[in-house]
Formats: sequence, structure tokens, C-alpha cells
Amino acid sequence: SCKFIGNHSYRSGVSHIQSGATPVFTNCLFENNNSNYVISVSSNWESKVIYNGCKFYNNDCYQNTNIITNFGTTGSIFWNVGDTRFSHCYFYENNVDNSTYEQEYAAIIFNRDSLTVENCVFASNLINYGAAIYGWDTSFTTIDLSTFFDNGGVVEPSFRGTSTSDLKIRNSIFSDRGSFRYTEGTYNIQNSCSDKGSVAVGSGTMTNFISSDPLFYDEMNLKGADTIFGTSDDGLRLKNGSPCINKGNKALSTDTVADILGNSRIYNDTIDMGAYEYQPYSPGSALSFSGTNEHITLP
Repeated sequence: SCKFIGNHSYRSGVSHIQSGATPVFTNCLFENNNSNYVISVSSNWESKVIYNGCKFYNNDCYQNTNIITNFGTTGSIFWNVGDTRFSHCYFYENNVDNSTYEQEYAAIIFNRDSLTVENCVFASNLINYGAAIYGWDTSFTTIDLSTFFDNGGVVEPSFRGTSTSDLKIRNSIFSDRGSFRYTEGTYNIQNSCSDKGSVAVGSGTMTNFISSDPLFYDEMNLKGADTIFGTSDDGLRLKNGSPCINKGNKALSTDTVADILGNSRIYNDTIDMGAYEYQPYSPGSALSFSGTNEHITLP
């Protein structure tokens, strides 16, 4: 439950994991940090890092940098060169201000080794030029049960890879600024959804891919009435009638006990796509409210 708030770094990031380290960050907050060269958070060679229930909010990188990376000289919010896992984490309203076009830049994560993302939300993470996630060199990226909304830059795809990178996407939802695309490398995309269609370049397979509006509960108010991301009124929950409800494949996922809010991950015997498992109103539930002429809205 540590907090990293308002820190500044010139080059190596406000959090830098040394080679061979194996830290676990649980329920930590990374907020309003900035770096003016490479990254905000990084993991180094042969490190094994786990982030559980962490929030990365309003972090900035500028002068041609990324928000997070694992390895490299480019800029990103997270830079990964080790074995890094994010579970039940939020990345929202982070920003990369790079003034020139370089395809190596990534708005959220730059990965050069092994990266696993499960039950996570990425919302409104922006970059002038660059993809939302970049897999470089012989990298392996797995994205599972996650929701992406309004991320990326003006010209780049959702994901960019090199010819030797590998991308696996399972049970996830994408509603980013550009069309869902993956350039180069090897890919395997299953039981996922994008409201802007898909284009994949390289070699791989796409199965049970839905090109449709995922029907989020409230795209205009992502934090909900309480103005806090990560609570029961989040706007990126699925609305009744969403094509992503009961369209996932449990066999593809490893973290299926609870969704990002802690609700039971399996409802009605089938897993949903994205970080939020649909929780319908139960007619047998008791409701009480006081006053007159009041209105109540049920999801």
C-alpha cells in the first residue's frame, strides 16, 4: 500500500527495479510522477516484478519518452526488460509528450522481455506519436481479461511489434482512438472485441473476434458518480445487452476467481470479456430509500 506521488526523475524513473530483484507491489499508487527522459517506472534485466491492485494515474513523460518500459532508450510510462506481471491494475490519464514521430514510443508500456497483463484497465493514456503497447525485439506479451479505452496516439496502432515479438490477447476489449491493429511479429488473438474493427500484420490467428460496440455503462463518466476509478460505479462496466457478456473463454484465462472490482469472475456459467464481469440487478435483492419523488437507476 505504498504511494509514489509527485516525484521527478531525469532519466531512470521514479521506480527502478534492479537486475535480479523480485519485488511485489500490492495496492500501491503511482500518481503525478514525471520523467523528462526515459520512463516513470522500469524493471531491469532478470528481474521478476509483480504489481497487484496498483493504480498508475496522471503520470507524465516528456521530451521523447514513454510512460512505462521494460528496457530501452525510448519513452513510456512503464519500461520492461524483465519478467513483469500486472494483475487488477488501473492505468488512466497518463501522458507521453513526444514532439517527433518515432514508432518505438509507447503510450503505456514498452516491453522487451516477458509481460503479462490480466484483469487490468487502461483508460485515456495518451501520446502524441506512438502505439499503446510496444513489443520490441524478442518480447512476449500476454493480455488477458483486460479493458482498453481511449488510449494511444494520432497515427499508431493499438499494438506495435517487431518481426521477432510475440503477442497473445485473450478475453479482452478494445475501444481505443484508432482501429485495433497489430503490426509485425507473431500474434494469437482469441475471444476479444473491438468497436473499430481489426487489422493484423505479421503471422498469426484471430478467433472469435467481435467487431462491435462493447456497450460500456457510461463512456462519458469513466469514474462514476464518486469520481474514483476502481469502484462499483465505474463507467467501463458492461451494460445490459453488451455483446461481450458471456462471450469469453474461461479455458484461456488463468486468473478467473474475481474481476477487477473483486466480484465473482464467472456469472451465468460463462466468463465475460474485459476487466469487469457483468453484475445484473437481482430481482430478489432488497432496496430501500427515503424521500419522495426520487428516481433509481438499475444497471
